[in-house]
Amino acid sequence: PLLQQGLTFQRRISEAQYGAIDSEPFFITWKNENSIILGINSAAFDGPKAEPHTGMIRQETIQGIDKFLNELPVDFSQARVCLLHHHPIQYSENIPNSVDLSIAVNSENLINVLNKHSFDLILHGHKHQPRLKTHLNNNCHPFVSLCAGSFSSILHPLHFAGSSNLFHI
Repeated sequence: PLLQQGLTFQRRISEAQYGAIDSEPFFITWKNENSIILGINSAAFDGPKAEPHTGMIRQETIQGIDKFLNELPVDFSQARVCLLHHHPIQYSENIPNSVDLSIAVNSENLINVLNKHSFDLILHGHKHQPRLKTHLNNNCHPFVSLCAGSFSSILHPLHFAGSSNLFHI
């Protein structure tokens, strides 16, 4: 439904300058003088019948991202932002002894490519717990990861650790 004509999401996708999210290469980019935004479809291989609901960033997608970014000079006046659904960073669970199966497969390889190309911000969802963290990559370029909260999910109270459903503007 997100790709239906006339919807805001579809319109934004159609404004992308490179790629596709519903077919190869499963990433799209927008670029202007102030920013480069990379959108990755980590849910391309997930579906209602898939168990568990892990995200997938195929190595071919990561290689395509690297190739695309190799052709762009790094301009530190531009913000470099990566958007994806599944979380690329493993977080500890607030519920003791629970297993988190929702991290994106190949996420370490993705983060390595984003670090190589001096990305500043990774925005992701799926975790339903708001988190904002600063990381320092191997080339000493800091990046921030923002895990969106949950707008309408009903989770165990321990997941919230003092926060409730929310969304970011």
